[in-house]
Amino acid sequence: MKGDLMQSRSPWYRIVAVFVAVAVSAVFVPQPAVAAPSWRLIDLGAGDDSEAIAINDLGHVVGNRNGTSFLLRDGRFTELGSLPGGYTRVSDINNRDEVVGWSFVDGDTIHGFLWRRGTMIDLGALPGGRDSQALAINDRSEIVGNADNGSALHGFVWRDGVLTDLGGDPVNDYSDAQDINNAGQIAGYWGAGNYSAVPVRWSRGERLQLSDELGGATGINGRGHVTGSFVVEGGGFSRGYLWRDGRFTAVDPPAGASFFIVQKLNNRDQVVGRSDLGGVVWQDGRARVLPKLGEAAEANDIDEQGRIAGYSTTAGPGFTTRAVLWVRQGFSFPGGR
Repeated sequence: MKGDLMQSRSPWYRIVAVFVAVAVSAVFVPQPAVAAPSWRLIDLGAGDDSEAIAINDLGHVVGNRNGTSFLLRDGRFTELGSLPGGYTRVSDINNRDEVVGWSFVDGDTIHGFLWRRGTMIDLGALPGGRDSQALAINDRSEIVGNADNGSALHGFVWRDGVLTDLGGDPVNDYSDAQDINNAGQIAGYWGAGNYSAVPVRWSRGERLQLSDELGGATGINGRGHVTGSFVVEGGGFSRGYLWRDGRFTAVDPPAGASFFIVQKLNNRDQVVGRSDLGGVVWQDGRARVLPKLGEAAEANDIDEQGRIAGYSTTAGPGFTTRAVLWVRQGFSFPGGR
């Protein structure tokens, strides 16, 4: 998961080798007969090796493709560019069309960035450290992510040009901030990293540990509800949960799936993520497998209209990934799709 990307220098290079990219345009793709009947799949036309990462409430989508990043709004692409070292990955977009992610600043250092009205702003790094990545942004332009301080990985929050360290566990010196809502509440990890942390929520400067069970928090909505996954025996995240008002609800995988790794949620507590059957949307105890082009798919983000951004692999030999959007039947994507 995102929170485990900076335990050492080498994971950054594994990221670059493994991540798929994204862009956007659009062609309607008929839904396979085996998929849930209430959803349809839209290929965003970003081309091969692309992935849609996030969507805002205006229906604007950001994604990655081959080391470059794109914003799709009103049917038009904007290429976001990069910091001086090239290679860019986007992570999130807010309702002001401000985009965050990370990019190389030289041959072996990456920094989080804020893209605003065509300008790429370098968020810098924590004192003593070199690397950072921005993972989420709210409508107040507050940004969270993680950064090294020269010896450990810590979560941070960026406000008005100031990068603030959220600290680390006193024993293992680790934290990670994964998402932030408009009230400034932050969801993330606290502990040892590498599947040895616990889920936490920061609110008004106070950190609340949600559980003693190992896991992490990857999403928080405007109601302060948190979603994430717990670690299973042997390591790895595979048991999803929804935390609201101090209580946990299991976010179980769809029938026939062996796991469900959750990503984000909206204010209706609709949760999205991936399973061994493909992309999944969950609500009120029911999980649905989303239509897909080939064998695999992943749902990365969901807006307040229920539109879901992600990717699907294509069918047949030599398959690739395609940036896609899932919408409810009868709902149109902005731009006439």
